[in-house]
Amino acid sequence: LTTSYGTVGTTPGPWLSAWLSAPQLIVTN
Repeated sequence: LTTSYGTVGTTPGPWLSAWLSAPQLIVTN
């Protein structure tokens, strides 16, 4: 997760929300 953070760097907001919603989508589907 830290490495991905370094790659994104500038925009961690949208990337974080997508990463957090991904497990929820997997669970519901």
